[in-house]
Amino acid sequence: MGYGGRGYQMRVWLRNGSSGPRVFSAWTKGGGLLMAALLMGAFTWRTAAEQAPAAPPASAYIGPEVCIKCHGELARAWLEVSHSKALMATDRPPELTGCEACHGPGRAHATTNRKAMPSWDSLTRAQRNGTCLKDECHPSVTAANWEGGPHDRMRMECTTCHEVHKVVPQSQLLKQPEDTMCYGCHGNVKLLIENGQHHVVTGFLKCGTCHDPHAKTVDQHLLKIAPPQLCRTCHGPGGIKPASHKQPGWPGNHGQIAKPDVSKCTQCHDEQTFCDACHGLRMPHPSDWLPTGHAATASFAANSVCFKCHQMRLCQVCHLREEPSQQ
Repeated sequence: MGYGGRGYQMRVWLRNGSSGPRVFSAWTKGGGLLMAALLMGAFTWRTAAEQAPAAPPASAYIGPEVCIKCHGELARAWLEVSHSKALMATDRPPELTGCEACHGPGRAHATTNRKAMPSWDSLTRAQRNGTCLKDECHPSVTAANWEGGPHDRMRMECTTCHEVHKVVPQSQLLKQPEDTMCYGCHGNVKLLIENGQHHVVTGFLKCGTCHDPHAKTVDQHLLKIAPPQLCRTCHGPGGIKPASHKQPGWPGNHGQIAKPDVSKCTQCHDEQTFCDACHGLRMPHPSDWLPTGHAATASFAANSVCFKCHQMRLCQVCHLREEPSQQ
């Protein structure tokens, strides 16, 4: 861009097949207004396709059944993970179903070009985290809360702590027990606990009981709510542990109390994750569980999930009515 004696000359590259730059002159005494308008047009003009790439069509997705044919061992392990329970639900759109929910559309990869699907390691850290932080998948863990927070600034990723492909004994898909995981970076807290200067972490009381590792509220030490309200969630007038939990047979009978009013449970337990540790999926079942959800889970995880609470005769109420003798 150059300028002459009475105004400005601007050389602007136009797209859409232009053979080269065109020169415009802004012959005004001030020259500034016209130049500013041209600059704004030159640097902000884009076609709709450049601004928002079109989403892949539904035909670009092939479904997890095709993935399993080649990636059988990995897929079979993943089907036992609680992570797969949600992604294999039959009511999800193709871009949020199975392997392709995280790895993207697989038709080209499976049919014409193996490299059409980028490897996980080739993605940037932001791209990998963005794969997990979708509102449709993890509505309670948002990119807005994570980005800029202390763990994000330490360049941590979802997969730093979470294992998504194979079964781990911990809930929330943690690679290690929660306190062990946190102590790996926060070793000073372990010393404070040993010296009586920090609340003990034991039994059902974990680091995540009070702290939200996905938040950015550094001034409050990532506490879920401010004290003293936080303390009162456990230390209420009725004591720390409800009397019902101390009754014989509580593990087998707790569902009868939870189903009528789950809010009693969520005063202390996380509704989305606590039940998953034993049940393998979110509890209680949603209202549309029978028509939309139970078949996908039962088809590949009946032994590890369904039969923890139910017996085969429950299935036979609907599926084998003509053979009532099979109990």
